[in-house]
Amino acid sequence: MAAWFQYRSQSVLPRPLRFFLIALRFFTVFTIFLLLINPKFIKKESMILKPILAVAVDVSESIAQRELTNTVQSVYNELLQDEDLQTKFNIEPFSFGATLQRGFDPTFEALQTNISEPLKTISQTYKGQPTAIVLISDGNQTYGESYVHSTVKYKKNVFPIIVGDTIRTEDLSISRVNSNKYAFLSNEFPIELFLNYTGVNPVDTKLTILENGTSVFSQPLHFSAKDRTKVVETSLMANKVGTRVFKAVLEALPEEYNLQNNRKDFAIEVVDEKTKILLVSAITHPDVGMLKRSIEKNQQRLVTIVSPETVGDKIAENQLLILYQPNRSFSGVWEQLIALKKNTFIIAGTQTDWNFLNSQQSFIQKQVTSQTEDFQALWNPTFNSFILEDIGFEDFSPLTGMFGTITMSAAVQPFLFQKIRNTTTTDPLLAVAESDGQRHVFLLGENSWKWRMQSFATHNGFEKFDEFIGKLIFYASSNKRSERLVVQYEPFYESTGSAVINAQYFDKNYISNTNALLTISLTHKRDSTTTTIPMLQRHGNYEVGISHLPAGEYSFQVSVARENISKKGEFTILDYNAEIQHSYSNAKEMIQLAHLTGGKAYMSSEVANLKENLLNSSDYKSIQKEKETVSSLIDWRLLLVLLVLLLSAEWFIRKYNGLI
Repeated sequence: MAAWFQYRSQSVLPRPLRFFLIALRFFTVFTIFLLLINPKFIKKESMILKPILAVAVDVSESIAQRELTNTVQSVYNELLQDEDLQTKFNIEPFSFGATLQRGFDPTFEALQTNISEPLKTISQTYKGQPTAIVLISDGNQTYGESYVHSTVKYKKNVFPIIVGDTIRTEDLSISRVNSNKYAFLSNEFPIELFLNYTGVNPVDTKLTILENGTSVFSQPLHFSAKDRTKVVETSLMANKVGTRVFKAVLEALPEEYNLQNNRKDFAIEVVDEKTKILLVSAITHPDVGMLKRSIEKNQQRLVTIVSPETVGDKIAENQLLILYQPNRSFSGVWEQLIALKKNTFIIAGTQTDWNFLNSQQSFIQKQVTSQTEDFQALWNPTFNSFILEDIGFEDFSPLTGMFGTITMSAAVQPFLFQKIRNTTTTDPLLAVAESDGQRHVFLLGENSWKWRMQSFATHNGFEKFDEFIGKLIFYASSNKRSERLVVQYEPFYESTGSAVINAQYFDKNYISNTNALLTISLTHKRDSTTTTIPMLQRHGNYEVGISHLPAGEYSFQVSVARENISKKGEFTILDYNAEIQHSYSNAKEMIQLAHLTGGKAYMSSEVANLKENLLNSSDYKSIQKEKETVSSLIDWRLLLVLLVLLLSAEWFIRKYNGLI
């Protein structure tokens, strides 16, 4: 209406042009109105969700060793190609060894079998959807949690298909050898062997331990149906420094089929010195005991726990001091460690006297309040002082300390940052520092004992956490950084384990250099064959996997391209394959798994019965879901363009006709 009254009185304009301007104004106002109300419409879509049939296939080496590959592939194809199953289910194929992967891998080369992990992963993947899991396996697990004891985590019905012979023939086996990783020169080291017998008749055999083909221990043994297991304990003398490789052998029975599990290799690293560590604490705390247990997992290290008042002259004879929550009672300790220039590992917490600690060192200063705070760990991927990996710190429970402002010197490099109530900070939680030939480690929170327990739950053992603590102690107890190339490796590896050699390279200013080209030359001592491969850069360090190498003794040399720098070493890959230790299928545990998860176990010849059960089951029904999509009737971008064009057109016409 306003446009009508504005333009109808403009006699200078032709009548058609006046009506055109009125129309422009009308459409301009109408467009603005559409933009304001933004009309929408609702689109409804219906979909049918079929239940999931997850088919998990064991592709470990044991299947190939027992010549079951054709049976497994036949069962797999029969399930995947069944039209009735395809109509009722969405069939999702998986294969697994140590880990789970989508699809079917017909190579059967996995060196370990972890049945519990794929069952947990599949259950989590299809959480909230009706799902049946078909497990095709011989039931023999060599790695991970017991799949029977972990059934509470699966939440899905599991239908095992047992492949292979379940009849247990006469068989002797060495199930485990326990020995220390290190032994000290001129000391005896204990060995514990766990031996098993499957059969009903009484049998006699002999256990022999060999080194370089020479017997160093032997013992006759008798087994029967009532005496199936034995534990043999003995001790050997560590009479020379270096890696000593032994072979434990059980004499085979006359008609024994599987001879691979009658022997097991193990190794001992003989050393002639021990790192002494003094742990000083004025309080009783679970962290103190945890640190001693974790550090002494490495037999080369000895931890002595004392109070500040009883330190005496012990500081001089120790390479490293761990100061747990220092306060003013540590004054005498600090005087000695400064005079003796000792390295330190300082752990602070809620009972730390920060005023005292600030006065004794200048690396980390903290202005504290009376308030405590929980600090979540946040990994620093740029840390390069030495090789230290993330073991899942961000998933660990927070450490507790005093809240306050932190300042740190340029010599400090954080490995873990503090995360406070989802707020990321650059304050260190765990950091290292070097100055004047001394090394210092700072952990600014208590309750790290919880980390060790959580690491045990996550990694099924303390090894990951203890290795992390061990690397911190190794760094802190050494004073020198005179080598530009540092190589970390184990003296021996199991052939089925994760075998990795790590390296760290520094430039002439001892700054970590990740742009260099590092190669490693591996020589098999038996046939003198040499292979040279590049080392890959990862998290500021270099590494190479050697799990693919056959068992044997190796020498290696890590070299830096265009530099006259190299490092040599030796290691042994033990000849042990967990996948060939069983000569029968574990029907008992597969049946237990089915019972505890509400499923049913079948033999490989009973696939038709399984299909009939799945097709007739009322537990697996398709679900109809309705999806509502709310969309704008008109795209606001188009309306905006139209509005600009309308306003521009009206302005140009008015300008051209002298109305502006």
